[in-house]
Amino acid sequence: MPNPQILHPSSSVPLAAMSFGDTGDIAKAVSPANPLPTLDRPYRGARPLVANTAIAAGSAVLVDCLVAGSVQFEFADAGAGVTTLTVNVPAGLAILPFAAQRFLSAGSTASFNAWVLD
Repeated sequence: MPNPQILHPSSSVPLAAMSFGDTGDIAKAVSPANPLPTLDRPYRGARPLVANTAIAAGSAVLVDCLVAGSVQFEFADAGAGVTTLTVNVPAGLAILPFAAQRFLSAGSTASFNAWVLD
């Protein structure tokens, strides 16, 4: 099977062009018999994320936004220097793939409730 040409930048890559394997092993082409390994596990719990109160980070953050605005999250790497990210959140429900340990009320303008998902 010839290798498909992939132009850069590309909006998608065909599965026929993908391969994977362990270091030092021969790469295995992705196929129905050899699917791409992924980690897909359901969330098993939720803990409230409270303003200015650090908790153990989880796999994601669930945000139920009542009034759109910004939310400033602080990430779990804060011991190595505080990393924050301000995100504009529309009204509604959203799952953000962030390992956040808290949100900061001083940098947040949205009206919302949030939970850490484990």
